Amino acid sequence: MFNIINIVLFILGLKSFIQKKYVATIVAYTFFVTNGFIINFGSSIIKSQDFGLLLLLLCCIMGRARDSRFFSIKSTPFAPVVILFLLFFSISFVYSLILEVDTLKNILAVLRVYFSIAIYFVIRQVPYDKFIKSLLI
Repeated sequence: MFNIINIVLFILGLKSFIQKKYVATIVAYTFFVTNGFIINFGSSIIKSQDFGLLLLLLCCIMGRARDSRFFSIKSTPFAPVVILFLLFFSISFVYSLILEVDTLKNILAVLRVYFSIAIYFVIRQVPYDKFIKSLLI
């Protein structure tokens, strides 16, 4: 049951991002990151945080395809810090894989939280009124 809810929200969030409406994208991402608003829907084969990371990854890819300045670090002083964190955690991910520190599943389980900082690039594309509307939901 929970996987069906996740899949429906994932599709709605992706559709909202494609249509540049963004509200459903932010609500879906928040749902995934907070593990379904901390409501117990039962066990799930795929963790909701993984759906959130996949949604974020696809939004970043589509945002970059839509606008070449999506990952621009010149627009705000916070962007270079976000890029630095993402670079650090990417290097940490590759390092852990090469040295076989743990299994891929466990490495991703730890690092998926840190890769969520990339939401900054998605949120800065959202108009202020749509961001406020998504926060109210």
